[in-house]
Amino acid sequence: MPSSWKGKTPPQKPDFADWKDHGEESLKAARAVAVKFRDDVVRLEAIHDRAGYALTLCGISGTGKTFLGNCILNELGRDAWGNLNNVQGYVRGNQLVRGNYMRRDWRKLSDGFKSGQFEILDDLEAAFLVMLDDIGADYDPSGMGTSKLDRVLRSRTGKWTILTCNLTLNQIADGLDTRIASFLIRDGNRVCEIKAQDYATRPATEEKPSLPGCGR
Repeated sequence: MPSSWKGKTPPQKPDFADWKDHGEESLKAARAVAVKFRDDVVRLEAIHDRAGYALTLCGISGTGKTFLGNCILNELGRDAWGNLNNVQGYVRGNQLVRGNYMRRDWRKLSDGFKSGQFEILDDLEAAFLVMLDDIGADYDPSGMGTSKLDRVLRSRTGKWTILTCNLTLNQIADGLDTRIASFLIRDGNRVCEIKAQDYATRPATEEKPSLPGCGR
């Protein structure tokens, strides 16, 4: 537990119970895949097995990919207080504020790489769990961002990694470098395409997952 919270009740955070599947099979399946990732981290860390994998949540914008990724971080942070020795952290206001996690917007990272900010690469490699949001969304005519994404993903082989991507499965091979597309499916890594309507276009009567700590 972070020392600043010692003796206090940890802050409430959204979790998988807040996920709205609207009775749609694709949304139910996406939640199940994300829950399994969380459970695999807890199960393998409990027996000191560091063999992680990457989970890629892909599909059109607004289908809850970032929400699910953030909820994995939220629930692992909560579990860490009671069950895990080497996973310590909590998410507040969509920002990871403590622990051996990293959550980054890929577009911002890519912009930093283009201006020569490479220091974070070592941190991304060393972190216990990394979430990269919106890979492939950056404007990258020079290829700098793609080159650095390939380097980051290769350094994350066998490590816990969450990726979100606003491309469909059919678009990934064309929209991303073939080396990156290959990484997403090899060495036990998993890809889940969410085939659903953008939450922003759903009728106002339908609930949307827009809670603090979990982006859409």
